[in-house]
Amino acid sequence: MIPHRLLRENTKSALNKLTIIGGVSLDVILPKVPSLPTWPDHSEFTKRNLVHLEHPPILTIGGNGGNSAFVAARCGARVTLYTALGDDPQGELARGWLEKAGCRVVNTAHGSTPLNVTAASALQQRATFFYSGSPLHVPTRGLTKGGYLLVCGYPHPPLEEMVAGLQLAQSGGTFTSLDAGPIVGRPWSRAILRRLLDHLDLFIVNEHELLTIMQTEDCADAIRRLRKLFAGHVVIKRGGEGALWLAVGQNEVTPISAPAVTVVNTVGAGDSFNGAMLAALAAKLSFPEAMAKACQTASRVVSSPKGVAGLKARKFTRS
Repeated sequence: MIPHRLLRENTKSALNKLTIIGGVSLDVILPKVPSLPTWPDHSEFTKRNLVHLEHPPILTIGGNGGNSAFVAARCGARVTLYTALGDDPQGELARGWLEKAGCRVVNTAHGSTPLNVTAASALQQRATFFYSGSPLHVPTRGLTKGGYLLVCGYPHPPLEEMVAGLQLAQSGGTFTSLDAGPIVGRPWSRAILRRLLDHLDLFIVNEHELLTIMQTEDCADAIRRLRKLFAGHVVIKRGGEGALWLAVGQNEVTPISAPAVTVVNTVGAGDSFNGAMLAALAAKLSFPEAMAKACQTASRVVSSPKGVAGLKARKFTRS
């Protein structure tokens, strides 16, 4: 098992400081879509290719980085977000939402702003149209002053940049974390994963992603396989069932439950969990406390008709 550091006590100046590297998109969510249209053999507007919506679309901040940063700022963290927004109306809208929430937004690339259009059925089945925009890059400065760091996708920054950025941040006393998802296409190999894990304090993954990466259908077996590669903190997200935590150097699993809510849409749930959890950790809450806050926050997001953008400010403090 790889030796690993304990959760450090960051300096007072780093209190509530959270750096996030991740993409931002403008999201259009169509909830409770009764069916998807089919392609006709012509370009006319007809009944065959028209779907009437009974519920209004949700226009909100999106992207793994954008969702996490927005929620973390709403929860009281001092957030710096490194992302790739375009100089276009979509980018201006997304940046405005983030800055109003309290985020400092730094562009690592310029181009067109990513756009995500998701149609979800009443059973939360999804059909998604996604434009990824410009590639995201990891900054070479600003990662060595303590606090907390979250790297997230989709798509993730280039592997070599992630490895170098995590190593730089960890060497400077920053608590480093990485979300493995979402897995679209081929998952990371264990060789790639090991390079990233070597510079992590916290590995975040949902249950489906963990099973896919570890190539098994049993969660307990997947955890055992992961523990052979990584001795740090592990958080496994389980949607409405809450989350699991493995403390640094420990094999015992601690379950954290989530409140039961009526789901409006699930877009941004995992990212909201990440943002709230990191904000709570930055406020010096314990891991179980931080994960409980994260489950509560994600539940509020998925039950809100406004999605992530409807989350009200609620600063985390130690009890």
